[in-house]
Amino acid sequence: MSTRRAGRDHDGDIVAVVGAGPVGFFCAQAALPSAASVLALDLDPSRLSIAERIGAIPVDVSARNAQTAVDEHTQGRGADVVIEAVGTPAAFERSVDIVRRGGTVVVMGVYTSELVQAQIGVWWVRALQIRFAGTTPVHAWWERAMAEVQAGRLDPLPIVSHRLPLGEAAHGYELFDT
Repeated sequence: MSTRRAGRDHDGDIVAVVGAGPVGFFCAQAALPSAASVLALDLDPSRLSIAERIGAIPVDVSARNAQTAVDEHTQGRGADVVIEAVGTPAAFERSVDIVRRGGTVVVMGVYTSELVQAQIGVWWVRALQIRFAGTTPVHAWWERAMAEVQAGRLDPLPIVSHRLPLGEAAHGYELFDT
């Protein structure tokens, strides 16, 4: 939902999600109903397996070049929308590389003080739109997100790997972070 606010609806678009972790998982799942197709790009086979189970096309970027994989899927055009869900300069640069001319990169990854060298001329020639989701106001989206879960349009269960008592929350966060 936050990607729609930052970007646009994905009606008929080819969407590529860079990073199939928790943020990328939900971005892919939210895009699937209206997108023509959703590609999930990641290094982790288990994350790619989960993305494939929900209907995304997995792309293992440790085994193949991301731009080549996206070009093969789009007949050389590039993705209409790329959602960057990692929060690293390399992921941002990869996102810019695989979006089509006139396409949109939606930055969902969290950045604090990272620097990214911007080739403004390349972005300008390619007429790219770069949109930053920013901090998502959870309370503003909570009811809508829960309605999506209740209606079966979003399913958080595929990424649940552990169930822990509240007293082990710190350990749970450590597990989440690995």
